[in-house]
Amino acid sequence: MKTITKALLNVQSSITAISKNKKNEHFGYTYVEINAILEHILPVLTQNKLFLHQTHSVDEFGNFITHTMLLHESGESIKNEVPLRISKQDPQSMGGLCTYGRRYGLVSLLGLQAVDDDAHGSIEWKTNEQKDEYQKLLQDPFFKGKKNETNNWFKQLKT
Repeated sequence: MKTITKALLNVQSSITAISKNKKNEHFGYTYVEINAILEHILPVLTQNKLFLHQTHSVDEFGNFITHTMLLHESGESIKNEVPLRISKQDPQSMGGLCTYGRRYGLVSLLGLQAVDDDAHGSIEWKTNEQKDEYQKLLQDPFFKGKKNETNNWFKQLKT
């Protein structure tokens, strides 16, 4: 595990946050499309001699499982599994489970960050300390679910 750990440290220090690029019109949330994630990470994985492999299965309880594995050229590997409940068994629903599982398998395995374009793109920071303070506030339980209020407050700090 020593070699893959070193490669993964290099990967994590090289991958920047990924901007959310799609909006679910029905539920109103934004997310990062799987292809945007792959475009962002595959060159860095390849540079660090890591191969990405994702497969799917169904367990004995009827859960849909996405298996994400990173294999290093040394033969070492790391993997995770994302179990999802199957609600419908039509092709569109199963395809959605595949995509959802792949996306969250990658995000969790690599510790990826997603940037909310509307939140970060509209704020001009006076200092890096303000940017860091904003990031901490977004994690504070008081500000959870109050992104618009937090963003408006920080917009007033613009130069």
